Amino acid sequence: MLRPLFGSSLLLLSLQAGCVDTPASTPLGDGAPAGGISAGGPIVGAAGGSLGGAHMGGGPGAAGPGATGGVSGTSAAGQAAGSGSGGTAGGAASGGNFDVKSYLRKWTPGTKGEALPHGVPQGYDWAVQSIGDTPSRPSPETTHMNAWGQVYADTSNTHAANTRVAVKNTKLLALFPQKTAWEMLEATDDLGGGVWSEDFSAKCAGNIDMKTEPDGSRSLVPHDSCNAHYWPNLSFVAVPIVPRAVISIAHTRLVLADAAQADDRDTSAYLIGAGADWRAQDGSCPNDICTGVGVGRFIRAKKAWRAVVLSTLSSAEIDTLPMPPVDVFKLPDGTWPSE
Repeated sequence: MLRPLFGSSLLLLSLQAGCVDTPASTPLGDGAPAGGISAGGPIVGAAGGSLGGAHMGGGPGAAGPGATGGVSGTSAAGQAAGSGSGGTAGGAASGGNFDVKSYLRKWTPGTKGEALPHGVPQGYDWAVQSIGDTPSRPSPETTHMNAWGQVYADTSNTHAANTRVAVKNTKLLALFPQKTAWEMLEATDDLGGGVWSEDFSAKCAGNIDMKTEPDGSRSLVPHDSCNAHYWPNLSFVAVPIVPRAVISIAHTRLVLADAAQADDRDTSAYLIGAGADWRAQDGSCPNDICTGVGVGRFIRAKKAWRAVVLSTLSSAEIDTLPMPPVDVFKLPDGTWPSE
């Protein structure tokens, strides 16, 4: 049904067409925020050896978030004061010493992941490191984007029986030409998802194992030989202007499946990564070729909140382009990411 292609590109090939409902969407104008968005239907696709699977926008629609404000600094303290100054991110960083530029340097394209995902050939470049570049529209039809993420076990293939991976604050941001403020394209805790074989060569049977946690996050877990692939439960957002840079981010931690059972989170081997895709307005891939915006490196989900990021920003762009709002990175417990 589906097969991987080659390991060094961002191409996806859909060998079996998906049935897609055309979503109503409000184009993102020259710096304008995304408007009301309704749901699209399922897409079926395969990994191009570099970017995993297809992404579905099923479920009820939701209004898109408004635009972010101007960024006056790159650290939490500097942004508040409009000074642009800040220290380095270290430990459980407070607002005074979390520096956006320093943190984003941990996510530049080509950065190695913390571990390798089980069942993914190392010839798939995204298995080893983050991939991406300055965004470019792959075809005139690809006017929309969506964020996504994926959860795997590492190469030990350990599945802790009472541990789940929680995901909260999934966001997609873009910096458009001639703009100094980043736009928030997607922002939600409401996630959909699906399950594919670990190498994305086939769809796994059944639905994604996902549930809503008391804090509103969604927890999920991959089962043996399959991944858990999630995305915002929104339609793809219109992006008629090609961004200069894109960031896909979510916050994640390990939670217990059953608080009455033994806590086995210390034995967890779960990995999580973030990404984003280009799509046509109806969610399809023109000529059955889907192109990813990029894929972030895999990190280990831990007991404490962490951020998982795809960033297309190179080190040079981090030095020269406006930075996203610092509050995007602030963790649900009020601390700041440090790794």
